[in-house]
Amino acid sequence: MNEALLTQPEGQRVPPAAFSEFTFAFAFTYELVGKHGGPSGLGGLPVIPSLTEEAKVGYDLGVPVSGVLYFAQFKVPFLLSRSNAREWYLFNSEYLRISLMPERYSPQHQILLDLELSSAVDIVEYVAPEFTSVQDLTAHFVAATIEDNCAYIRPSDIGALPDPDDHYLSYVPGASYVWYTSDPRLIYLDRSPESRSDPLLRLEARQVPRASLDQEVLVQRARTMDDIVRSRSEGRLRIERLESLTQNSIEERPLEWMADVSRLVLGGQLVLLVD
Repeated sequence: MNEALLTQPEGQRVPPAAFSEFTFAFAFTYELVGKHGGPSGLGGLPVIPSLTEEAKVGYDLGVPVSGVLYFAQFKVPFLLSRSNAREWYLFNSEYLRISLMPERYSPQHQILLDLELSSAVDIVEYVAPEFTSVQDLTAHFVAATIEDNCAYIRPSDIGALPDPDDHYLSYVPGASYVWYTSDPRLIYLDRSPESRSDPLLRLEARQVPRASLDQEVLVQRARTMDDIVRSRSEGRLRIERLESLTQNSIEERPLEWMADVSRLVLGGQLVLLVD
């Protein structure tokens, strides 16, 4: 359990969630792939995570005739429980807050926005749990209800960050919206029971066409991801280091290459969901 206390903008000391992003990412991905990864559960063979500080748990799934590439950027929230918290007036109760990666540190958000608007990945979302305790995470993991208790926010709903400063999303469990507190303005979420726990239905609701993911298509998608990351990195995200961390290549193993970039460079998770 993480007992550290971090200082938030209003100056108070705020306890983070009692579990790490790594733990949440594993639990969420395990459930996601188990539900949507095909008749065998995982729909393929698990990928052994790279033994680096930045690696996240992932799966190397075989390439089906039809599927969806889903990119999740996990964010673990802080619980704000004092009435002097910055956004208390929006909720008049305790609430959760996640931080977006500031532009001064990394172009992560802009890269996610570019990926969403490109054809490289079908779904790009920030995924944030609506709970902060280990007990709740354990209960949802056992019951396979983690997906049902998360907020899903598209980078395009946030838009480009206006400056290199800190920016936040605040929300309460079960609400149909989150607050982008920099403006501030509301971002509405799809809270229908079906689509909330099924990214494929969220894709249908957004009227995004699907394509057969053969080798040629995956190579083109990997090239698009490569172009986006390199054009936005400006020397801050060293994609060159990936060449020494992975044996995969765009031309020979494009899906695995994209998964490596997602984990090792962007700090997110790419999953192949089988139709």
